[in-house]
Amino acid sequence: MKRLFMTTLAVTAFGSTMALASPDHRRGPEAMFEKMDTNSDGVVTQDEARAHRAKVFDKMDRNDDAFLEKAEQHLSRYKHREKMKMRKAERHADRRLALDTDKDGKISLAEFEARPAPMFEKMDSNGDGTITPKEHKKSIRTVFAQMDTNSDGFLTSADKKQRHERRQGKMNNHIAALDADNDGRISRDEFIKAEPPFFARLDQNKDGKITREEMEKAPKPGKAMHGRH
Repeated sequence: MKRLFMTTLAVTAFGSTMALASPDHRRGPEAMFEKMDTNSDGVVTQDEARAHRAKVFDKMDRNDDAFLEKAEQHLSRYKHREKMKMRKAERHADRRLALDTDKDGKISLAEFEARPAPMFEKMDSNGDGTITPKEHKKSIRTVFAQMDTNSDGFLTSADKKQRHERRQGKMNNHIAALDADNDGRISRDEFIKAEPPFFARLDQNKDGKITREEMEKAPKPGKAMHGRH
């Protein structure tokens, strides 16, 4: 066996086990839920989550020794980054195809103007169909605050570096937490038994199961803004 929700030894593979790409290109919790709900009863149990993690582990364990060594960990991170690049390209292509509603290979002004505007909806906090100067300023300040990691009121290369270090630190901490016996490797048992962070977030009533309703109502995880400056 050789080696895609959160992400791989990147956070999504360890954290959310969304490392197995969906064949119909669905994204996010919905796709993950469908994968893990193996009996299609609308509920994901701990056993189903562990079974899914076992499949992820087996795909990453290239030499079938029931351990993830450093080389496999590095390969997993590399493959995750490459998959993210491919997904970005796929999303770009999907957006272009979705905009070309008459399928003539071109995007007209009318087609462009009719496109969905999720950012507009996000900024329109009171849902009245308009963005007031106050709403716009609030949105801009929120983005700025997320990017200004040292809270000094300026965006510099130091902020970008700190955001990267924070992401890397969280990833390393998660990997270290999986290595329960501190032997420098992650065993299959360690990987499967570790509760993914997403499960605790989605399991709102803490009954050890995730229902579709819980998944839909769960608060979205915070996303750091990775701006270019």
